[in-house]
This record gives sequence, structure tokens and C-alpha cells, in this order.
Amino acid sequence: MSFMDKTKFKIEYQNLSALEFSGEVEIDPDVFDFAIGDPDIFTDPRITKYAMEKALEGDTHYGTPSGKKELKERIVKFHNERLGQNINEMNVQVTSSATHAMFLVLKALLNHGDEVICFAPYFANYTSQVLLNGGVPVIVHTHYSDGFEIMENELRAKISDKTKAIIFNNPCNPTGRLYSEETIAMLARVAKEKDLIVICDDIYTTFVYGDREFRSISSYPGMFSRCIQVRSFSKDTIMTGWRIGYIVADRELVNLTKIINENVVYAPSVICQNAAIRALDLFDDISMQVQALYSKRLNKVYECIKKSRYFDCLPISGTFYVFMNIEKTGMEATEFCEFALKEAKVKMFAGNLFGGNEYNHFVRLAINMDVEKIEEAFARLEALPYPGEAK
Repeated sequence: MSFMDKTKFKIEYQNLSALEFSGEVEIDPDVFDFAIGDPDIFTDPRITKYAMEKALEGDTHYGTPSGKKELKERIVKFHNERLGQNINEMNVQVTSSATHAMFLVLKALLNHGDEVICFAPYFANYTSQVLLNGGVPVIVHTHYSDGFEIMENELRAKISDKTKAIIFNNPCNPTGRLYSEETIAMLARVAKEKDLIVICDDIYTTFVYGDREFRSISSYPGMFSRCIQVRSFSKDTIMTGWRIGYIVADRELVNLTKIINENVVYAPSVICQNAAIRALDLFDDISMQVQALYSKRLNKVYECIKKSRYFDCLPISGTFYVFMNIEKTGMEATEFCEFALKEAKVKMFAGNLFGGNEYNHFVRLAINMDVEKIEEAFARLEALPYPGEAK
């Protein structure tokens, strides 16, 4: 008898790998990689230096399960001053990434069979994590024709007496859209009416473009008490490899996540927490540079797409992703990605990975390269012979 024969949930769990995307190839320097959402720029050296110095001073021991006091104090100050909230350290749980934070939240929140609404297209881990914690993901699709905004009638149609929570990612990975104020206000109204918890995946707050600013749904009137904020240092301060994030929520929920965390990783890395402390000190400086860099890159991508005979997209208002419409190529997403990788050495993720066949004519691009490489990548894509080639 094999080990897998003894594994209780072997079938279900083998199908939950959110990162088993198609198009895997050996590392090739000639490949233009729009796939994984890992910024190509490095963590600010001032952050790395501070974390290293603290480690050399001996700050290398176990931390506390809820996080370092100094870091929690900085997080409290950040939220109260920037988001107009009124939290204290009892509202904060430091975690080993936002993915870890989301898992802890769902583990604390869900009973078997509880339903969680996910807006598609969505970050692929959401549905997997809901399933792993005994919940049932309920998908509400958003549509290109509606600007990927959430339609109230479609949301209401999916709410049942088993619905416990909504996962809300704003700005949205993979669409690259910052939801409208009207959509956020509607979601807040429905959540209050139906007594639902909103899990706010707020990890791209630096990546907002145009004349709007990021505003968490947790800051809307009457929403803080029913919101659980999941935050990360990975994208906003370019620290993906440090794996550090946090939860802001009601103190009772935070206490539950602390207890669970004691039995999972015990405590986040103190070295990484020191890096996060320095990142908050430098937040304005870093975020301004990052926002300017990615705004320039995304403008170039939008320009290339709008010049194309085959591609289209909505205006980009958030994150560093573009959900590109490829319908005019005459190909479906997986086929297109395999074709583009083989023939043009341009790597992307198929849209159906982010919510099913509704998005078979889309691909997600993570814009982690400079404008010259962006232009070259799109020149390669434009030169390919597609089945649906424009006459």
C-alpha cells in the first residue's frame, strides 16, 4: 500500500494546487516572463541592512505568536493615521505572509459547510483555502462588458442562509481594476443587510493610478466591525521573499488566529518582522518610487495593447496586472499561452485559471519588466500567425 493510499483527502488535496499553471519551462534568459507576480526590482537596501544589523545584534530568537510589539505599534500608527481607523495592538496579528494570514482567518472563521463568496476572476488560492478549511467557495462572476465591476443582482442571487463571508480583493488581481466607489458602497450595504463578514485582501494599495486613491471597504461607515483586513509587505514595499503580512480585525477574531498560529508556525520570523518595521518607516519613499515605475510600465502595456490587431483590455487602474482580451486571435487562453511561449518566448497565465471557462479569452500579464522589454514582447506577439488573424 502506498503512502497516498493512506492519505485521507488524497483526491481532494491533489486538485488544490493553485500554482500548477501551464507553460512551465526551464529558465531561459530569452523568455519574456509575464507570469508570476513577483516584482523584478529588489527590496530597498535600507530594509535589508536594518534587518541584517538587528540579526547581528542577536535578535534571532523566537518571537511572540501575535508578532513583535514594535511592529504592531507601527501597524497601529499606520492604520490610524492613514486609514482613519481606531485600532490598538489587540487588533493586530502579524503573519508569515498574506497567504498565511488568509489561511488563519478562514480557519478561525469557518465551520464545515459555510459558504464564502469569491468574485471571479480571483486569485487562485482563495477557493483552495476555503476548501481546505471546510468551507464552500461560491463564485460570483464579473464581466468584461461591465468593467469587471460587481453586479448587485448577481451577488444577491448567490447569497444563501449558509453564506458567512465575502473575500474582496481591491485593487483586483488579476483584472488590474480598482473597484468603483459605487461598487464598494453597494458591497458594504449588502454585507450589513445580510450580516456578512468581509475579508479584505488589501495588498496592492501602493498600486493605484489616475486620480483615485485606495480606500479600504473597512473604512466605510459601519464596516470596521464586520471586516477582516489582510495586508502584506510583499508588494507595497517589494518584499515578496521576506514572507511577512498581518491581519487587522476584531480582537476576538485576532485572538483566535493567534491560538491557531501557535500551532502552525508558532511565530513569524523576527528577522523579517524587523525588516517590516523599517519598511513602514520608509513607506512613503518606497511607495512613491514603486507607483511611478509601474505607472510608466502599465502605460506602455496599455499603449501596446491598444495598437494591437488582436488584443484589448480595460483601462488599468490598480495592481501591476493586466487581464488581456485575446478573443481576436481565435484561440482559447491555454492554447494561446502555450503557442506564445513556444513561438515567441512570451510567458503568461491563462485566464481560466482565475475563475473558469468564463475567462477562456483572457490572459493575465504581470508587468515585471522595463518598457523596452515590454515593447519587444508585444512585437513578438503581434508578429505571430493566429487562426483568427484580422483580414
